Amino acid sequence: MVSRAILNSLEDDTGRWLMTNSHEDSACELPVTGMFDKQMKSFVIDRTFVDDQGVRWIIDYKISQHEGGGLESFLNSQEERYRDQLRGYRDTMQLLDPDREIRTALYFPLLAEFREVDLS
Repeated sequence: MVSRAILNSLEDDTGRWLMTNSHEDSACELPVTGMFDKQMKSFVIDRTFVDDQGVRWIIDYKISQHEGGGLESFLNSQEERYRDQLRGYRDTMQLLDPDREIRTALYFPLLAEFREVDLS
């Protein structure tokens, strides 16, 4: 399954864009910690980088499989399921870089699907 996910990513334009190390401040499996409501919270961000427009992206890879119909419904449910997790990543990175625009997304390499998650 993992090798199929990697191959799918390499064959997908978005997957290649996410995986390239030519992005500014590119990191994988980045551990970050922030203080929220007087509690330390730690996260490990699957993928993050700054794009050509100066926007930091936080990408959470999901090795979810989906077969049959209803792909859009499945992706919507995954977005809702991981919204709070992505918000924690974003809020922590915002503490480290308060003036930068940060965008979040889920990437499903087995499905070659990219879903930006609006946290506003």
